[in-house]
Amino acid sequence: MIAATVGVRLEVREIEGKWKLSQNQPEENQKGVISGLGRDRQPELAAWVEKVTAGG
Repeated sequence: MIAATVGVRLEVREIEGKWKLSQNQPEENQKGVISGLGRDRQPELAAWVEKVTAGG
């Protein structure tokens, strides 16, 4: 199997990211995410989820 291994080199030209912050979840789930992150554990992420899900 080692003989069949081939190296590949790729040139990265662009990276695209997406925010997945429970925008498409019901309000109950969104509140659970914010609560689970907690203000003392991940305050910046909790604030982003709250902003995105509450409409800013």
